[in-house]
Amino acid sequence: MKQFLALCFALSLVLGMNAVAFAKKNDEILRPVTAIGADAYLYDEEMSAVNLAEPVSGARYGATFYYPLLSQSLDSGAGEMISVAQTLLSQRRETVREITARYEDAQQEAEAKAAVLQAAELLAEEGEAVLTDARTEFQAAEKQVTQLSQELADAEALLNKARQALEALSLSQIHFVHESEAVDGIKIKSKWDEVSHPVSQVAIEKHKVTGLATDQKYLYFLAVETQPGDRTEAGDLSGTIQLRKSGSFDYDEMQLQVGLTLAHPQAESPVIPTKPAIFTEGVGFSGDAREEFTFEADPDSYFIVNTLGQSELLIGATSDFDPAIAERYPQANLRFFSGNGAAFNKVGTLYLAAEENSFVYQVDADGALHPVDAEYDEWDGTFAIRTKMLGRYVISDIPLPV
Repeated sequence: MKQFLALCFALSLVLGMNAVAFAKKNDEILRPVTAIGADAYLYDEEMSAVNLAEPVSGARYGATFYYPLLSQSLDSGAGEMISVAQTLLSQRRETVREITARYEDAQQEAEAKAAVLQAAELLAEEGEAVLTDARTEFQAAEKQVTQLSQELADAEALLNKARQALEALSLSQIHFVHESEAVDGIKIKSKWDEVSHPVSQVAIEKHKVTGLATDQKYLYFLAVETQPGDRTEAGDLSGTIQLRKSGSFDYDEMQLQVGLTLAHPQAESPVIPTKPAIFTEGVGFSGDAREEFTFEADPDSYFIVNTLGQSELLIGATSDFDPAIAERYPQANLRFFSGNGAAFNKVGTLYLAAEENSFVYQVDADGALHPVDAEYDEWDGTFAIRTKMLGRYVISDIPLPV
């Protein structure tokens, strides 16, 4: 009898331990999604992670925006504190932006005053008063830059404190979702305010994160991928995304209101980037009878064209490998040049860097190849192609059957 009771006691201990372990496991793993983060974040290519340090309200066309999935355990007081901290962070972030803009304007003004001062110094013998006025204005501009520099440093310090305060509150009250069971079977429905909305897809994705201390390195996000735009003006992306899940970790429909601005950056120099930028006279090119553009993706190639009177253009070009074309010609060693199709007003000359005995083909909209009759410049090591459009080209070391 004693042996039987001892066996029952031992068995109850084992079952009790297993129950505790199971409960602990559930507590650690089974955490459902209860909210979608209201702020959008971008993927940092250098860090190979979603940057949670800086929420964004807009980006270039073709960007993917990430909204973290959350599991909140908030009482009303903690929720209110986090809301206040979020508002404060937003206000201080806006203050930093405003002071940064003023600081940059002051820097430009100081540079202009410095140029005036330099010119006045050269003419000092002819007019001492001009030099005195120029020196006074330059000193005032320099003083403004110094003052704004300190204001900016103070504003950034306050911004960091607000960010740290919010981070501390969030970590104590909000859990970021990292468990696969919490997102398996999620159904997504989205509705956009514009008929021709620039969204490619909406999906649940797991990514490494940076910029914020979290208990997990990889978290789940609602990812909104936008389409590359071919328009030069900024566009608003607004709409509603709904999530629903049934089965384990089921929850009622939750909703996210999306409000973002998409735009292409203005080019700063006649270097054509891999991701399209807007080029206008004075911003991106000077307006010259022989304007020369180089390429970020292929610095040995360049394009010369008359840009006098040229209207605004959206330009980009890559040298990305095209596996679909390469698969058709497995014996060839191929190089690719892919412009975004930007068309200039005047015919120019595209100089594509290549070996002298190479063969050049243009790629049409259907992916078909057409031989290009181009002269080879031995001095530059380039093929010269007369065109007004930055199209797609393939350079091969052997002739290709087309």
